Amino acid sequence: MEYPHTPYPRVTLSITALTSRQSKVLVRGAGLPKAGDGEVVITYSRHSRRRAEALAWFFERLGLRVVLREDGGEGVSVKYAGVWWGDPDEAIRHIVSRLYSSG
Repeated sequence: MEYPHTPYPRVTLSITALTSRQSKVLVRGAGLPKAGDGEVVITYSRHSRRRAEALAWFFERLGLRVVLREDGGEGVSVKYAGVWWGDPDEAIRHIVSRLYSSG
């Protein structure tokens, strides 16, 4: 999948399966510049995939590498720098604050 109207280099998707849970894993943003710790992990239920993809799009625009994982839980959870948030809005506030307060 490509995002043609961005200043970033080509964005790729790769899909692998986790052996223990047979979850889908999408690694997005290969080749993007890294900021901060550089990686956000987003886990989502089957019913919240669109929300997870919207979050992935947002974090990619910040220059972060995004890993999407479908799991059996409910809703969307976000991990950045070793911290998990069950509320994606809270995660956005903390991550943006961390990225832009370090300068």
